[in-house]
Amino acid sequence: MSNAFLFDYGISFKKSGVIEIFPAAEIRTINRKGEPISLFLLIDSGASISALPKEDAFALGIEAENGTQVYVGGISNEAVRGWQHNLKVNIGNQEITAPFIFLDNSNAPRILGRAIFFEKFSILFEGKNRRTGFFPANSKEAKAVKKIVDKI
Repeated sequence: MSNAFLFDYGISFKKSGVIEIFPAAEIRTINRKGEPISLFLLIDSGASISALPKEDAFALGIEAENGTQVYVGGISNEAVRGWQHNLKVNIGNQEITAPFIFLDNSNAPRILGRAIFFEKFSILFEGKNRRTGFFPANSKEAKAVKKIVDKI
């Protein structure tokens, strides 16, 4: 049985009426009440670390300000304050502890960045079929992807 898993792209409806489709991943963790909760994150290979809005910290029972304070730059080149914490999450059938920054911006998107996730998985974006495959680093699927890429 394979440990690989797929996520369909996410859909976002903007206030302007625009519909956006983006590569998304579902992570599962525990909320402040000890209940399982799922979050859908934009997979962003340009982000070095995963990020969530500060409000998510409260929902997860985390005091955001108790983390390591950092400033994060984005596309707008405007630094946003945040607090870094390690968060235990499940993605597919894998439990992972990874760094997340809770951003002091309620409009911040939920981002799955490279740290830990891109090390543990080979990730394949299949734009035509609007899905993303996650293959554990040493799996037969990851080795097949490597073999294909090595031929290029």
